Amino acid sequence: MMKKQGNFLQYVTLIFVLLCGLQFDLRAQCSEDCVWPGDMNANGIANNLDVLAYGIAFGETGPARADATTTWEGQTAEDWGQNLPLLGADYKHIDADGNGVIELNDQFIIAVNYNQTNENFVGLLGNNLAGDDLFLVPQNTVAAPGGSLFFDVHLGTESNPINDLYGIGFQLELDTQYVQEVFFDFSESWVGNDEEYFGFGKYTDEIDHASVAVTRLDGNTVSGFGKIAQIEIVITDVILGLEVDTTACLPFPVQFKNVLAIDAEEGDLMIRSRGDSLTLKHPSQLVLSNSFVSFLNDIKVSPNPTMRFINIETKHKNIERLLLFDSNAKLVFQQNFDEEKVASFRLDTQNFYCLPGVHILVIMSEEAVLRKRVILL
Repeated sequence: MMKKQGNFLQYVTLIFVLLCGLQFDLRAQCSEDCVWPGDMNANGIANNLDVLAYGIAFGETGPARADATTTWEGQTAEDWGQNLPLLGADYKHIDADGNGVIELNDQFIIAVNYNQTNENFVGLLGNNLAGDDLFLVPQNTVAAPGGSLFFDVHLGTESNPINDLYGIGFQLELDTQYVQEVFFDFSESWVGNDEEYFGFGKYTDEIDHASVAVTRLDGNTVSGFGKIAQIEIVITDVILGLEVDTTACLPFPVQFKNVLAIDAEEGDLMIRSRGDSLTLKHPSQLVLSNSFVSFLNDIKVSPNPTMRFINIETKHKNIERLLLFDSNAKLVFQQNFDEEKVASFRLDTQNFYCLPGVHILVIMSEEAVLRKRVILL
């Protein structure tokens, strides 16, 4: 009797498992016009150019996606009946989290699923046209291992402004063997103010480039020229070529690729670009002033880890600017001390949107740029 009952329970369990598996397969199955979270323009890849679709559809609403996840898998979703002007993707693709509203949370999913592809992917969008529309303005042209290269990205000039811009995306091709991290600052841009536009930056050491996108959010184009972003490339602590030969100079080229700038109707503005070549040298070839060394040894950041407050203290009034970058290397806080430099500052992380994790605090003076890792609990 016990044996028969045991077999019966085994059969019931097996049937239950099979039915659950079948139910899961039916729920996840999608055969046509599937939503892949992060691929907002439905071209088969989640990357920075999806931010341009996000900018066009920002604030729109439609049917929520049943059983929505942010996992990179094809998901069935009801059409919204609104489409991108040129690429034609239904707005359901732009609602990455499936809650029925195209809002701030959706753009995070581009970063989560960045560079993932599916069977619809046939190649990257964008141009590689040579010219002077998009270019770099370096703030320093030489860096040592453990140091940083800073440059502004400019779009248009006074004699050649860009007309009817809604958004632009591009990749910066880098020699990643020398790159530790890349930080992006979109706080100053002629594309708009904080409420009117959105900036996206992404770098991982698995790919050979950093990705950038800037888009309007209000449906209105702008015309102009000048700075649209600032980028910091942190160089690795050790470079074998410079350790072997301390007199060597290594070229560090930075090239634009897959550039796509659009108007409000998603029309391609055919932006031309030119890269630049910077230089890496051994620290012995760079002159460090006494004030630089003093600043590096002078900074105290506490507590670390912290749940809320970050206290920054020095012995002298030489802090000019503070920046805080989140774990995705996106700027979440900045403070400029334009009128008078300070010796201390208390940063309250509850005053801005900041997720727990490892963050990078950048402390700037005339003499140096110091970077500290801060853990927010």
